[in-house]
Amino acid sequence: MPRTDSSLAGIVIEADYNGLIISASGAGSPATLATLANKFSAGCVYIDTTNGHVWRNSGSSAEPSWDDMSPIGEGQGNPTATTGPSSGNDSTEGYEVGSYWLDTVTGQLYVCTDNQAAGAVWQLVGAGPTGPTGSGGATGATGATGATGPTGPTGATGDTGVTGADGATGPTGADGATGPTGVTGETGPTGADGATGPTGPTGSAGATGATGDTGAAGATGPTGPTGATGSNDITTASISLNSSEILALNSTPKELVAAAPTNGYTEILSVEGILTFGTVAYSSNVNMIVTQGGTKLFDNVDLLAATGDQKESFVPIEGATFVYNNAVNLSVASGNPVSGDGTLKIVITYKTVTP
Repeated sequence: MPRTDSSLAGIVIEADYNGLIISASGAGSPATLATLANKFSAGCVYIDTTNGHVWRNSGSSAEPSWDDMSPIGEGQGNPTATTGPSSGNDSTEGYEVGSYWLDTVTGQLYVCTDNQAAGAVWQLVGAGPTGPTGSGGATGATGATGATGPTGPTGATGDTGVTGADGATGPTGADGATGPTGVTGETGPTGADGATGPTGPTGSAGATGATGDTGAAGATGPTGPTGATGSNDITTASISLNSSEILALNSTPKELVAAAPTNGYTEILSVEGILTFGTVAYSSNVNMIVTQGGTKLFDNVDLLAATGDQKESFVPIEGATFVYNNAVNLSVASGNPVSGDGTLKIVITYKTVTP
């Protein structure tokens, strides 16, 4: 317990059980305290409250050697505190990194290592940081089950219950044995004729007869209409779409090939898509289709959803037929895409068939 030494007025000391001083504070340096030279313990900390210096005994009790720890004590110090410092003893009270604090009740010395407002950190001199909490011990074994208590006495017999209802009627017994056959009666009259039986199977075919004379030639039928003339010109066209056009493909389809002349149609040979990725992939309603007069001829299900530059061919729809006098359009199957900012190029190869 800290106390004031009666022989040296104004010096506050804390001694161990052997009477050695482990911390002290007072005016002047400890080297001037010749009367206590052999009473300071090794590691004893002494605060010079006049000059604001902190000293530490690096020698023994018999031969003390005092080291000036002034750098630790720079800045404002508190040598008369009665409690330990808190995070609120900070720069707003003039404390700096290196300021000291002596708890005169416990004799413990603290040094400020961080003076930030409302978050000051004080380190107990000679004490290292608190180590991590050790892991919990294993759960003890479950105790044995207690013995079963004795059986209680048998209860009294209850009253007889009411008579139950009559049971259901049992099943009918088996038929009795057949009696003996009676005497044969007289022969009855002849019955009517029975119905005619079914027709028997057809007999095998007879031999083929001789070939007859050739008949006269039939009249020549009328001449059919002239078929459409096919075009031998194959055309490849390239159509570009920006992100605004792509995001409106369902509500505003993009025309790829204009309608063929009267009674003509466009025969599509192939369709290829080239996506240049922007920063966001297209999502929802990305199944692209190529149509002619409302008939789906080609489709592609995943090119618009790609997350990088991509090139894919459209797949022809099996059994689809080309439609006369109609343009070829690009759209999406249902609803406009929700997002995306890339661009698209469609390369279509086709030929126009006219009468």
